[in-house]
Amino acid sequence: MYYNNGYLTVGIDGVYFVYCQMFYYDGTSSYIGYEVYLDGKKILKAVHSIVSKNRKYETQYTSGIFEISKGQRISVESPFSKYYYFNETLSFFGAFMLHEKPT
Repeated sequence: MYYNNGYLTVGIDGVYFVYCQMFYYDGTSSYIGYEVYLDGKKILKAVHSIVSKNRKYETQYTSGIFEISKGQRISVESPFSKYYYFNETLSFFGAFMLHEKPT
């Protein structure tokens, strides 16, 4: 598996645990969230309504198990929030193989 320009590309056919966490700062939106895609098809979505304008910080996590083929690409997009904190401990996504694809 390798990362390039916002995409994780899978190197081996298998069953994968896909995960994503995003940390937001946005006191102006009604909703915050993101979507995880596999070759452009939405496979996970996290959405949260903002209860109070005083609570501007939010962390969201989602994950799932998927059968993924070699060469498929995983990516993350956000249709809602505009402000993220990107660093390796607050906002991240990835995948790891649970087992190879059965033959």
